[in-house]
Order: sequence, then structure tokens, then C-alpha cells
Amino acid sequence: MVSCDNETYSHSRLRQHHFRDVPVKELKGLTDVGVIREYTEDSTHISFLATPLSRSKKPMVAREKEIELYNETVHSLITAKHNVEKTASSLKEIAESGSQAIEGTTSTTSNIATDLDSVPKKNLLLYEGAPDSGTTRLLSEIATIAGKTKELMTTDFTMTSNDLYRSCLGIRTILASLLKLPYEDGKAKERLKVLRSLLLLEYDKEEVNGIIKCLEDMLILANHIEESRAEPLTSVDDEDSEVVLQVLESVFNLVMEQQKKFYVLIIDEAEHLDGMSWKFIQLLSGRSDVLVVMSYKSLADLLATAMVQATVISHTSTVSSTILAMMNYEKSTPVHYIDEFLELPTLHRCRVESLPPDVLAIVACQMINVSAIPVELEQ
Repeated sequence: MVSCDNETYSHSRLRQHHFRDVPVKELKGLTDVGVIREYTEDSTHISFLATPLSRSKKPMVAREKEIELYNETVHSLITAKHNVEKTASSLKEIAESGSQAIEGTTSTTSNIATDLDSVPKKNLLLYEGAPDSGTTRLLSEIATIAGKTKELMTTDFTMTSNDLYRSCLGIRTILASLLKLPYEDGKAKERLKVLRSLLLLEYDKEEVNGIIKCLEDMLILANHIEESRAEPLTSVDDEDSEVVLQVLESVFNLVMEQQKKFYVLIIDEAEHLDGMSWKFIQLLSGRSDVLVVMSYKSLADLLATAMVQATVISHTSTVSSTILAMMNYEKSTPVHYIDEFLELPTLHRCRVESLPPDVLAIVACQMINVSAIPVELEQ
């Protein structure tokens, strides 16, 4: 049996279905060992959702500026959202008061509130860094902070290189979280029921049937799709992609209107998102009720790191295979849509540098649960 503790499981970046929890046992000389998991090497299971970000119980070190940037951004957006709502409410009260000075201005006040809300907000926060720079740990900390804030709705997940070929995985994970859609095996009918109930609050039966038909493959709303274990085929190159995006935006707006909460979306390793998911996230740009926080590694960062690693081991074939892998990765990545995203005026880009050696020693102590590393080993 191959087993590991929670920290090792978190750092493995493997999906949850590869592990099972081992029953708790008392071990001589050990207390509070936490959750122990057995690695099952289950390769037959296909998850329809991205993996949630793991949480660390250890304190975050040397990332005060990056955390402060998140706190300031989310605070300013929530304040702007409240100001818009307050202004809209005040204008409505004045318009309905019957005041002669503003008689007949109900539609005008509504337009003013709409105009205030339509001013683009800088609501996209991108943490960029090379591999092993600590962006995943940073986003995990941000997810923990966001999850403790009562007035927020949150969704967080991490992508992997294999997810790049899984169409609409990001979109599906976002909507599954917001709509509370169950994605256990055999739950296709329940997912359909939940979505239909929500849509009927806003649309008539015929419109609902059209929306469900549009999203059936993407959200896997039928048993035959689930049983086939096939990934949805919708892509940004499909002729109907713009129609699908409009439907997705309508569903998202409906959820936000009902929930009336600020939404924080956190995506780790966003470079592995498919094109359709990038297009959907662009729809959220400039909103006053959403903050999108992402980590991202550019092709240049990935290539530079790979070349350094290959050079260190001084193996020509490794250097060649590394360059070939990067070329294949570039062909598979929706570069056009990433470039569009990086040019958005609502985007705030923050460079995350690798931690200095003295801080890395602290992080290493956290990972192996020791209070200090002997001086001999540090040298």
C-alpha cells in the first residue's frame, strides 16, 4: 500500500479519485497525524470537474504585498457595488416620491444607475510567475481568505496540462459551483432538474428547453453523455459558439441576480484553460459584482525553466525533448484568446517572483513538519 499525509496529497496535484481515506488508527509516539490517504491509481475514473485548490494549515510567508493587492481589489469592488446599489435605491425612492421637480423621471433614474454599473471595473487579477514560484500556494491562501468572508460566493479550482484538451472544463466547473449541480456518477437527471428549476424562474418553458438543448453536452445533462465518458465537443471554432456564450452569460446573470452576493472566482494555472473557457471569462471583465483571480505561467516562463532544468543535467536529448514539448504545448494552447485576455483594460497583472533562500528554508520546514533545518544541511 502506498500512503501519504494531507500535505503530500496536496502537493501531488493529483485528482481526488486517485486516493481513498485510510481509517484512523492510533500510532505509538504520534499524535494528531491528520488525514492519511491511500493512493489507488484509479485511471478509469473521469472527473467532469476541475480539482478544487488544496488548503494549507501552515501560515503564508513573505507574500504580504500579493495578499494585500487581493484585499484592496476585492474591497474596492465591493464598495463600488454597494455604492451603485445605494445610488440606484436612492434614485428610485426620489422618482417614486412624486416630487414635482423630478416628475416623470423614473426611467431616467434607472438609466443613471445602469450607467454607473456599466463603468468597467478592474476586476481581473492575474498573478504571473515561473514554475515553482509559489503562485499555487498564493492562490490557495487567497481562496482560504475569500472562503472566510461571509458576503462572498467563491469558486476555486486548479488546472493541469491534461485539462487543456478537455473542452469547457473551466466553464462546467464554474457553473457546477454556482448552480450547485451534482456531478457524482448517475446524477445527470438531477443536474437537469436543478438547472430547469432555476431557468423557469425567468424564462417560459419553450425558452428553457432551448437553453437546455444548447448546454446539454457542455454540462452533461443526459445519462447517455455521462455513460459514454466523452468530453463535450463545443469549441470556440464552432459556428454556434457565440450563441452558446450568450446563453451562458444569461444563466450567469440570472444566478447573480438571485444570489445578490459578490462573487470571487479563483483559477490556478489558467494557462491550461481551453479557448471556450477563456472566452467565457472575458465576459466577466469589467463587472462590479465579480472578481476573477488567476495564476498564469507564460510560454516564455515555462520554456526558460525547462531549459535551465535540462542544462543542469547536461543531457542533449533532454534539451531537445523539452523544446519539442514546448512547441507542441504552444500549438495546443489557445494563444489567440490568451493574448486577447492579457490586453483587457480591466486586467491587473502582478509578477510573483520566487522566494529567497532564507524564506524557502521556512517553507521547507513547514512541508516536512520540523521546526528548523540543521545548519550543516543548509550549507
